[in-house]
Amino acid sequence: MQFNFYLKNHHVTGLASLEDIIGPISAGLVEGGHQVQFEYTQLLPRPWVNVMFEYFPDTGLIDELAAARAEYGRDLIVGLIGTEDLSDTISMGAKGDQRRLDNMRRVMGVFDFIWSIVPVDDYARLFPDCRPAHFLPFGHCPSLELRPVLHQGIDVMLYGKLNGWRAPVVQTLLEAGARVQATFGDMPEFIRRNMLGRSKMVLDMRRGDVVRYMSPSRICAALQCRTLVVAETFDVSPLSSLYRYVVPADYGDLAATCLALMADDSARRTRTDELFARFKAETSMRANLEALLPTIPA
Repeated sequence: MQFNFYLKNHHVTGLASLEDIIGPISAGLVEGGHQVQFEYTQLLPRPWVNVMFEYFPDTGLIDELAAARAEYGRDLIVGLIGTEDLSDTISMGAKGDQRRLDNMRRVMGVFDFIWSIVPVDDYARLFPDCRPAHFLPFGHCPSLELRPVLHQGIDVMLYGKLNGWRAPVVQTLLEAGARVQATFGDMPEFIRRNMLGRSKMVLDMRRGDVVRYMSPSRICAALQCRTLVVAETFDVSPLSSLYRYVVPADYGDLAATCLALMADDSARRTRTDELFARFKAETSMRANLEALLPTIPA
């Protein structure tokens, strides 16, 4: 199949924050023998399958999508990949100020298929007239594996932006003498992957206590770099299967868990290798994508 990743709804300077989502999906499709290209201005008719990543800050593009549907009819295939928990007030806005969600309601009828990297329960509730949404689990991509890095000079890498929820854990680590760095969300992929590979461990935390879902893209990006992940335990959704490939810890135990792993380098390296091997053996981005291809209209 031929996939056209249509990215016009994202400002070009903001695409860095989506690279750990777009990259594995693209890689998994290519590993499966499909063609993938990236486009910023054109939707393409069959045989191309257009893929968009959710984010509709205004109505201008929504009107363009409706016009393209009117022009091409069923010769245009457009799919949506959801990236956020639609009930998350941090991402989608508080009640009464949910422009992002309101714009989704206006555009959902355009899409021929819907995949989401987080559980899909909210789609049927919020958009009862749209196509059924399907959960896309993340998994291992051979083409994205990073070669082992000999010198790991970063003790702990916080994957994401520093905020009020994450800062106390980071401060405890710093006070204990750990070298901690952060990706800050907008770091280019080639820098982020280099730093992930040079880190003894990655600290994966949610943004706040209202967040329901762990981040499959962050966790899998770190695992692809053969880096140990210490992940905050809170998720009870299907995404919680990812805890099998990380060192889980409750919020109050995150700093102590990181420090204990730092104290025994041999044990840390052994645990890192075990978890990466399990992730590689038990998951496959290619297989997860192949399972959803039948949801694309023929």
